[in-house]
Amino acid sequence: MILALLADIHSNLGALEACLAHARGRGADRIALLGDLVGYSAEAVEVVERAAALTREGAFAVKGNHDAAIDPDGGAGYMNESATAAIEWTRGVLSPAHKAFLAFVEEFEAGSADRPSLRVGIAHADSPARLTSLEELVRRVRPQAQIEVETLLGAVVGTHAGPGAVGFFWFQDS
Repeated sequence: MILALLADIHSNLGALEACLAHARGRGADRIALLGDLVGYSAEAVEVVERAAALTREGAFAVKGNHDAAIDPDGGAGYMNESATAAIEWTRGVLSPAHKAFLAFVEEFEAGSADRPSLRVGIAHADSPARLTSLEELVRRVRPQAQIEVETLLGAVVGTHAGPGAVGFFWFQDS
């Protein structure tokens, strides 16, 4: 197996595509995105969408400090003035789904173990594509897990659950 390690994309889709082409041209059959998908350049949406597609194809991704900074409580630490301006702009252009991908990149793997006792539930609000994407993630990352709940998400008291919203939860049986 040849693993391509890509880091510090910083919202530059052209650079990401060039690196992917180069890696595949050299025989890479696995991709690892090592953080900082967003920041500085203007193609944050496109880069996050491409990264999400790559993870559905088997790539794995970790969260960098710029990715963490998208969430105001993300704990990104100190950033210079240019980085802070880029993060503020990026927060404004990313949809909640894009932000959720950045936040979720590591959570499922870090918070679960691949055992038959792992139980997963997925609910969606008129978003079967997101349901399928999460099912694929579970099957790839935790193949022994049992997906026990797949349902349409209706109105939820106290929160917004409009089209595109998903609920994803897991627990480990003792």
